[in-house]
Amino acid sequence: MKAEQKRSHKPSQARVPLSGHLRGAPERYTAGAYPELLPPREAIQAYSIPAAEVAQILTSAGYLKDGRPTQKLDKAQVRAICDKKPLWNLNSLLRVLRRASKQGDSIQKVPVNQNLPENLKPGVFATIEKLAPYFGVEPFVLKGKLIRGGWWRKKNKSAPKNSRDYHYGAPSPWVIKKGYARRQEVEIAEGVKATIWLLDAWHVMSTFAGLVGSPIPKHAVIPLDMHPVVAPPDEATYAAKVKPALLKAAKKSDYKEMHRIVAHAWRLGPMYAGALEKACGLPVGTFQDEKWANKLTMSQRKKFACR
Repeated sequence: MKAEQKRSHKPSQARVPLSGHLRGAPERYTAGAYPELLPPREAIQAYSIPAAEVAQILTSAGYLKDGRPTQKLDKAQVRAICDKKPLWNLNSLLRVLRRASKQGDSIQKVPVNQNLPENLKPGVFATIEKLAPYFGVEPFVLKGKLIRGGWWRKKNKSAPKNSRDYHYGAPSPWVIKKGYARRQEVEIAEGVKATIWLLDAWHVMSTFAGLVGSPIPKHAVIPLDMHPVVAPPDEATYAAKVKPALLKAAKKSDYKEMHRIVAHAWRLGPMYAGALEKACGLPVGTFQDEKWANKLTMSQRKKFACR
C-alpha cells in the first residue's frame, strides 16, 4: 500500500505518440535557419520573444508543469523523438504560443543555427561554388540570392556576349569597390588557366546569415539557411562518375541532356568542367561555348560518342 502511494506522487512523464517518433539522424530535422525541429532548450530560443517568456506561457497554459512537458503538449503535436533524442516541432510550438499568449500573431520565428565556421575569417576569398555548400544549396541558388541582394550582376557585360563569363555574371561595382571581390587566375585544365571572380567569404556568409549590419547595405542582408558542409567530390572523381551519362546522351544525340550535364559541371566550378572535357577527350575550352554540342565536328562527334 505504501509503495502504491509513493508511485502515485511521482510526476507523470508524458509519452510521445508513435507518430512523433522519427527515423534518421536528428541533424536531418534540426539544420538550417528555420529548422523543423530542435531540442527543447534550443526550441524556446527560436522565437521573437525571450526564452523565459516562452517557458512562462507554456507553464501558465498547462503545457509544462514543474519544467516538464504534459500530455497537453503532446496533444498539440509539439514533442517528437528522433534517435532517442527529444525534439520539439517549431511550427506546432508557434501555434501553441500564439493561441496561449495575448501577443498572438506578433510572435514570429527567428533564424537559428547561424554560427559561422570557425576557420572563416575576414580576408578569406572563395568562389560561389565553394561558398554554396556552407548553406546547403546549389551554387546557382546562392548566386540568385547574391543577385537579389545586389551583390552580383546577372550578366558580365565586359565579357564576350555568348561566352560562359558573360552568362556567369560578375560582382556589383560596390562589392569590388569595398574590396569584397577580386579576380584570381586558376588552372581549369592541365596547362590551361582562366581568371575567375572570388568573393570575401566572411562578409558574404555573415551577411547571408543575417549577422552583419554596417558596412553591408540593408538591402543585401538576406538570411539564408546554413547547413553542415557537404564537401563536393574532387574534379577527377566527378568527371569519371559523370562521363558515362554524357557519352550515353551523345550516342543518342540528346543535346538537351548533354547541355544539362555540362551545365551542372559548370555550376560546381570551371575546374569540374575542365576535368570533364579532359575525361571525354575533347579539346580544352570546348565547354566554354554554350552551344558546344551542336558545334562538334563530325569527326569529333564520332570520336566522342564511341569512347
